[in-house]
Amino acid sequence: MARLKAALLGATGIAGQQFLPFLSEHPDFDLVVLAASARSAGKLYKDASKWYQDSYMPEEYAKMTVISMDEALDKADFDVLFCALPSEIAAEWEPKFAEKGVTVFSDAGCFRKEKDVPVMIPEINYEHIQLLDIQRKNRGWKGGIVKNPNCTTVAAAMALGPLRKYGIKRVFLSSMQAVSGAGYDGVPSMMITDNVVPYISGEEEKVEFENLKILGKLDNAKGEVELLPAVFSASCHRVHALYGHLEALFVEFEQEVDIEEVKASIKNFTSKPQELNLPTAPKIPIYLTEDPYRPQTRLDRNAGEPVRCRGMAATVGRVRYDHDEKSRIKLITLAHNSIRGAAGNLVLTAELAKADGLI
Repeated sequence: MARLKAALLGATGIAGQQFLPFLSEHPDFDLVVLAASARSAGKLYKDASKWYQDSYMPEEYAKMTVISMDEALDKADFDVLFCALPSEIAAEWEPKFAEKGVTVFSDAGCFRKEKDVPVMIPEINYEHIQLLDIQRKNRGWKGGIVKNPNCTTVAAAMALGPLRKYGIKRVFLSSMQAVSGAGYDGVPSMMITDNVVPYISGEEEKVEFENLKILGKLDNAKGEVELLPAVFSASCHRVHALYGHLEALFVEFEQEVDIEEVKASIKNFTSKPQELNLPTAPKIPIYLTEDPYRPQTRLDRNAGEPVRCRGMAATVGRVRYDHDEKSRIKLITLAHNSIRGAAGNLVLTAELAKADGLI
């Protein structure tokens, strides 16, 4: 089957750079357009982009000429757009591309609360991708908009997804988030060195809402997701780690649970991306560790096999009862914020949409 033509908006920034290793030689997508601001337009990508990644810049993109976002919109001769723009800028551009028949897969926070916009973690809520059809009918678009969740949401939802069958009643989350989640210039070194920052603006509200949406059920009749009927409360903190968001979850269920069954549900969990053998789907989406000292940010953030899928698996550990209350458990979950929580998850979502015939 022919590869779909793809474009990347915000290609020169650190968020945009993270897409390139995933799209290099991709079997489904041919990245033919790198677009950025007017000041980068007309330059070779290697000259327009200061490379921040720990891998080499893919050779096939280094000599591509960056074009402006206006030029990309005028052409719109591609099927798929990956968006790595800041939210306030993305809010202006994404609907314009959707109106022109391009399906936008976006890491920006705008539109996540729209009822007909899917917020995706493919293993956890693969059926929500069908909202694309509803969105197109609602808005008269041939294209559409699909969203990544906040990177902190991902680690929690990956751990909670296998546990929905027990009836989640209440979740308390405490996060320890890497500095890269704020971008290259996001947290001054004098603020974070030898320190923990106990507040991240807007983060807790995003995490609380997005988990309830992702863990909710798609109601086709209403054309929206019915939010998970649970209480979700988050406290988010920035710590001095480069990559990887580690979170402590306290989960109360509607019923008593067997802790060994809970562990087995996490350990044995697979989903549609694994069944379809999608290119960016890790063979094991969630690793369960019995080591009381794991997961650790530095040691476990790159979990995922095969090599292409490094950083795409979550790791869950310290699964235990909350004292003697058999309807309450505690656990630790970890995911790579810039891979599973950003570019990797979005590419996997696009693979799912293609497999389902939605693009």
